[in-house]
Amino acid sequence: MGKYLIEGNKLKRQGKLEEAIASYKRAIEINPNSAWSYHNLGETLAKINRLDEAIISYRRAIEINPNSAWSYYELGEVLAAKGDFDAALINYRRAWELEPNFEGFTRGLENALEKLSDRRQNQESGPTFFKQAKSHFAKRFWSETVRSCRQAIEAGLEEAECYKMLGWSLKKQRQWDEAIAAYLKVIELNPKDGDAYYWLGDILRMRGRLGEAIALYQKGVATLPENVQLKEGLQQFTAEQKQREINQQANKQLSNYR
Repeated sequence: MGKYLIEGNKLKRQGKLEEAIASYKRAIEINPNSAWSYHNLGETLAKINRLDEAIISYRRAIEINPNSAWSYYELGEVLAAKGDFDAALINYRRAWELEPNFEGFTRGLENALEKLSDRRQNQESGPTFFKQAKSHFAKRFWSETVRSCRQAIEAGLEEAECYKMLGWSLKKQRQWDEAIAAYLKVIELNPKDGDAYYWLGDILRMRGRLGEAIALYQKGVATLPENVQLKEGLQQFTAEQKQREINQQANKQLSNYR
């Protein structure tokens, strides 16, 4: 075992993870065919949540030593942490095939299978909750719409329309911060949704965040130059901001005379 690999292991045990990473990288420079250097580097990177880099390190370790059950298992752990249970399952299964009598590998494989089953159930339930949300929204049942939208989102549904209904329903219930977050998600999923820009800007203005509202409308107009509603809103908010500045200046001058 090389000097820098030993040093890296010692630093890792001491909790000096950044220093351990540097030592493992030095070990790899000296011996680029050291599977354990890549494995331990991946393990240390994972500890500080640098998961993409950890995946690269584990895969390199496996390329060098395709019979390392631990590298397959740890790669599965990182992939599972990223929510990629399909890929995690492949690696857990390979670890188990190499070491079928090790309980930890069996447990990892079982957990991945369970997570995949849960995700498939969620994927099936998401559209059902979304359909319920649409029905509640049409009837103006705001609380019920919020509940169904949240259930659909928790089930993994990423639909701009769902977040849009959620934002409007939260707005009706005066839950401003959550409504803002919902409309921001709408714009992320569908940057050309003019209504999302408009209603989000309206909420920001009502909450005293006029500068943010103006910046949002400017972005909306740049994205949707033909949207008359956003153009008029931008003109209105800009005029309002100028009037506020005039009033503030007048009040300041008045206070100087007193």
